[in-house]
This record gives sequence, structure tokens and C-alpha cells, in this order.
Amino acid sequence: MAITKIHPIRRTLNKAIKYITDPGKTEEELFVSTYACSRESIIQDFEYTRSHSATIGRSSSTLAQHIIQSFAPGEITAEEAHKIGMELASKYTDNKHEFICATHLDKGHIHNHIILNHVSFVDGHCFRNNLQHTKELRQLSDELCEAHGLSVIKNPKAKGKSRYEWQCDKKGISYKRRFKDNIDMVIPMVNSYGEFLIKMQQLGYEIKTGKYDSFRMNDQERFTRSKTLGTDYTREAIEERIRKSKTVPEITSISRPAYIRVWKYDQKLGLIENTHTYLLFIQNPYQRQKAAIVDVKKIAATYNLLKEKGIDSVTDLDKAISENKAEAKTIREDIRDIESEIAVINETIKYAARSQTNKPVWDEYAKSGKSARFYSAHRAELMIYESAQEFLKRKVASGEPVKLAQLRKETADLEAKKIDLSANLDLKKQEQKDLEQVRKNVEIIMNQEQSEASKNRDKGPLLYK
Repeated sequence: MAITKIHPIRRTLNKAIKYITDPGKTEEELFVSTYACSRESIIQDFEYTRSHSATIGRSSSTLAQHIIQSFAPGEITAEEAHKIGMELASKYTDNKHEFICATHLDKGHIHNHIILNHVSFVDGHCFRNNLQHTKELRQLSDELCEAHGLSVIKNPKAKGKSRYEWQCDKKGISYKRRFKDNIDMVIPMVNSYGEFLIKMQQLGYEIKTGKYDSFRMNDQERFTRSKTLGTDYTREAIEERIRKSKTVPEITSISRPAYIRVWKYDQKLGLIENTHTYLLFIQNPYQRQKAAIVDVKKIAATYNLLKEKGIDSVTDLDKAISENKAEAKTIREDIRDIESEIAVINETIKYAARSQTNKPVWDEYAKSGKSARFYSAHRAELMIYESAQEFLKRKVASGEPVKLAQLRKETADLEAKKIDLSANLDLKKQEQKDLEQVRKNVEIIMNQEQSEASKNRDKGPLLYK
């Protein structure tokens, strides 16, 4: 499990980098790595990118972004945490921003500090740090943790409350606290959402059904939507909790379904949720009919998908789900390989371009007999040239000159290939979602059939026809 935070750096970039690379916190900088910049000239590299971006109108007062990724105590090694931190920075920036990643071991929990340049060295665009990007950062961190076998909070339940609610909760008189407790108490006692509503009504709640179901006790002035209590208390979440609280009988096979024609705009998969008790609970006849029709369409869409896939049994359905997961995993691995190739090429392009740009300054420095005065006057340009040359010698083993046009063409081809793979991955994700939804619906349909068969047996044989 990892917790992530991000904030901008506007003035103290030197101090921030000095802090995160502290030898006492990083095992003498053993767990410090960089991308598209040199550890020795990172400040100059960042500044060079920003200054060249400013010439085309993309200047910004923000110097860098600082990401902190903290792991649960005792859950991860320093080596693995550092690897995850590098992967996180690489994916989050799409390999378009220079960054440095340092893993700190000096506290009770291992954590990563990542500082990335606010301006991209690829296209000169500034990094956008908003609420959506913060959510994407957390989601990406969770995906990486899950891939490395670490725990992940699937559905964070934390939800803020007002000071008044906090005080009432502390005194034990909070109506929301009582509402949550009653929901938690009722869920194990019922078999469907309709029964849940009836049971809540028996406890004294007045209920309004609609897009969001609302509840009110006799001593309340206003109705309260259950979804305001947290992600575990939405209608969908309550239905799922009711379903999971019951033991689902093992289903070995399903009969071949008849093909039911449904117009394309009506073929929407969803959990079959409106049981007979819920339909009886709805007072408005129009809403009752509408709810019943929605369920019929979901059942039809379920049968049609089974027909299209040629699935005749639950075993075949589970096999299809497993195969789809395996195919999606293969596509993800291919995308990951392409991203690694793009990262290497982008880094090579960057250093090759900076080497060409600053070579005249280096030639002048060489002509001056490597004068200390000249070096002092052109320190930034010379350091960037030296770091670029060092990188190119290390990465381009053949010693041949780097052809920027060819590298850019390779990057464009890889990006196009990545787009195609991403589109295929989206299709696989949707297919996986549909198959899993069908699996739930099949269980519900079969359970209803078994329940009806059991009731007929309990009635005994018919005396007449």
C-alpha cells in the first residue's frame, strides 16, 4: 500500500534536491536515480529546458513538481520501493520530463521523493497539476503496487465531515452515525435490495426512491441520501454487500439461452437488481413498470452476449474471463516494452540535441587551452555538454554519430504502435467488464430459478390440473 502526495516547487529547487539526495537518508545515494538528466548537473539541466521553453512562450513561475510516495511499514524493501518510484515517475510523466528519484530509509516507513522538471524537454509543455492529475497519480501508484504484489486500498472510504457532525458523532447523537449503523445491521438480514428497503421502513425510516434513494427518521427535518455516507453506502454498493453476504450455490452449467432480439441502443449490460420485493415497494406504477423493463433489457443483453460468444456453461464463461485477462496482460506488457524504448530514444534525442547546441562553446573552451576563466563564464553550457557526451558514449556503443531525424521517426512509429495497443487494451477492458457483469447476472438468474424450484417442491404435488 502506498500513499501519494504532490506539490509544486517555485523557489527552493536547490534545497529540495539537496534534501532528497541526503546521503544519510539514501544509503550514501545508493537509492538515487535520474532520468534525462545528470546527477551532477541536474539544476543546469532543469534550467536549460525551462529557458529554451520560455523562448517559445511557455515560461512558468513553477520550477518543478515534488511527488512523495510512502509505503506501509515492513511491506517493501528499499530496492523494490526505488524501482516502483522510477516506474511511477516514468509513467506519470510519459517519459517527457527530467526527474530524479530518491528513496529514503531513515524513518519507520520507506518512502520515495520524486522531483520532476515542470517543463517537458520533448515538447516544451508545462506540467499540469490539478485534481484530475492527482487522482491519476494515486491510481497509477495503486496499479504499480498491485503489480508488485503489495496491498492496495481498492475503495478509499475516508470522507470528510463538518465540525458539527464530528461533535455529534463524538457525543453519540449523530443521525448519520445511527443511519450507517442501521444499514450495517440490516444488510446481513435481507436477501435483496427490496427487502432492505422494507426492513429500513420497519425501523422507522421514511423512504423516497429515485435516482438516489433518500431516508429520513421521524426526528429528522430533511431526507438523507445514503450515498452521502460514503462509497460503501451507495445503492450499488449496498446491493453488492447484500449479494456477498449470501452464500452463492455452485452452478455447474447453464442451458443454451434462446436468442432475444433487443435494439442496439437497448443492449446495455448491468447488474440485475430489481427483485419482486423491490418492485412491490415502488408506489408509482410507471416507475415500477420502467424498473421491470430495465431488468428485462439487462437479462436480454446477458443472453445475447452468451450467444455471441458461444458460451453454454459457467465453466466456459469462467474460461473466457481467464483468457481475456491473459490477453489484456500480454497487451500491457507490450505497451510497457514500447514505453521503455520510447524513454531511451527520447533521452538520446535530448542529449544529442544539447550536445550539438553547446559544441561551439566547448570548441571555444578547447581553443582557449581550457582556461579556468572561460569555464567559469560558461559553466552551465560546458557542464551540459560534458554530461551529454558522457551519456552518448555510454548509450551509443558503436561510436557512430546520432541521427536525430531517424530517432524521431522511430519515436513516431512507436507512439503509433502504442496508440493501437492502447485501443486494443481498452476493448479488452470493456469486454472483461461485460463478461464479469454477465457472470454476476447468470448467478442471479440461476439462483432465482433454484429458489422457484425449491418453492414448488415445498408446495407438494398438484391435486388437479
